[in-house]
Amino acid sequence: MQQIDNSRILQALIRGFFDALYCGLTDYQDSTAKELIQPKKIKEVMTENYEKISVVFNDTLFYPISCLNYTYDEVTEMLKGIDPDNVDMLELVKKACRTDECFETMKNGYCRNLLTMLEGRYPTLHGFFEEKDKYGEEKQSGNGEKDGGNNANEQDRHTDSDAAIGMAVRTVMTAYAQGLRQSGKTEVKLHQGTLFRLVLDAVTTLLHDAPIDSSHMESFEELVMAVCKTSHNIDVMTDEMNRMHEELIFK
Repeated sequence: MQQIDNSRILQALIRGFFDALYCGLTDYQDSTAKELIQPKKIKEVMTENYEKISVVFNDTLFYPISCLNYTYDEVTEMLKGIDPDNVDMLELVKKACRTDECFETMKNGYCRNLLTMLEGRYPTLHGFFEEKDKYGEEKQSGNGEKDGGNNANEQDRHTDSDAAIGMAVRTVMTAYAQGLRQSGKTEVKLHQGTLFRLVLDAVTTLLHDAPIDSSHMESFEELVMAVCKTSHNIDVMTDEMNRMHEELIFK
């Protein structure tokens, strides 16, 4: 099973969030696919929803970020006694980051992607891989310590691919559904074509160092295998998609 750098996973989740949120906000608009990626349109949509973005981001990314830095039992303990109707989500997400380095990585990634879209540019895969070389797998602090004085070993800075794929699927599907709700849709209808594109792009940012060239591929199944690399990864991806579909439809 592949081990993936946590900073790379975090950057992939942030890019996937903005991609999926925008799709949710625009999927039911009377615009062509070409119109939706025009700078004027991107600026318009992001500006109209500017005040909601950070709220949706914190709500969507809290759990995946927690999973990068804590065990399930630790997350459960963290949430004990918290009133969901009276909680500061930014403070909770900061706690989920566990270290100042992780919080800075998250904050910088959020600001970079938000600014990109406010300037009318879409968070493409090509853009992600160009930025990953510059920002992505950022150096950890020299002492390698986590909050509470516990020394972090090499494993603490990496997550297995099964968990990372699950986080990516959860993030983009949640952000997409949130975007649909923010657009005013009372009933969330998930477009399968949009979902598969979002999920495959998210998995690509985790498992590859460049976008997949699909120009020579003859089937969708061939593309899925190229992105996921193994049948096991396909199963992990589709199982999480099915689980999240049930969760979002009946939420």
